[in-house]
Amino acid sequence: MATLSALSYYSPEDQLEWAKEQPSVRGLHYLDCPKTGTQVSVVETDQALLVAPRGTPLTLERQQDVALQWQDLANDLNAWPVQNYDGSGRVLAGFKKAADGIWEQLKPYLEQARASHKAIHFSGHSLGAAVAIHLADRMYHELKTLPDTLTTLGAPDVGWSKEHRHLQEIGLEERTLRFVNNIDPVPIAVPLGEPLGTTVYFDRRGKAQLGEEGHGRDRLFGIGHSLSKLQLDPLQDHYPLEYRRLIGRAPNARLLDGLSQP
Repeated sequence: MATLSALSYYSPEDQLEWAKEQPSVRGLHYLDCPKTGTQVSVVETDQALLVAPRGTPLTLERQQDVALQWQDLANDLNAWPVQNYDGSGRVLAGFKKAADGIWEQLKPYLEQARASHKAIHFSGHSLGAAVAIHLADRMYHELKTLPDTLTTLGAPDVGWSKEHRHLQEIGLEERTLRFVNNIDPVPIAVPLGEPLGTTVYFDRRGKAQLGEEGHGRDRLFGIGHSLSKLQLDPLQDHYPLEYRRLIGRAPNARLLDGLSQP
């Protein structure tokens, strides 16, 4: 799922080339909503449907990869509180708008997967993670079911206490793994926001730890280490391929293999 989250940033042509090299992949669909700038990669296998919304590209260079769009920034910065799907809490308007833009394109794939008794797995990095959370919530609201798992990498909080309680009550929290990398600023960008899921935190040495609390000192050391090395990129720990690298590190395999989701 971390690989798919990173893949979602690439052009449709590059994604299709990747899919051709995967023996288990039976189809790859590239969904695009120009109005909201939302793009989602949907991968089909014999047993599962994998769904990965694209996050905000971290480069202004227009290469083969998907380039930064003004809608990405608009969705990221639109923090106006709006009601969630059942009216039980408030969420950030930009994230919800991005999810709503792609919903009607995604819905038939979800319905078909459920009819075929396939597992459904969502993942996303950054803005893509926020969109994935909202898509899962709308899936529950309209289809009365949830993805089997949700994997988020560097995810911002999508709302506050009432929204968090709502996502707990519908069962999404227990299906969610949330990965946070040391001094990545995005997971703590929403004031008073509440995170979703079981947190896996990568410390400044790249070692995986379970739990949300007790990482303040390690983050300070991480900042100090970056400054001492003159690594001044504030998003150095946010890049999707960096998350993928840390998840794939052999020393982290024991802890990650021990995690379970429904």
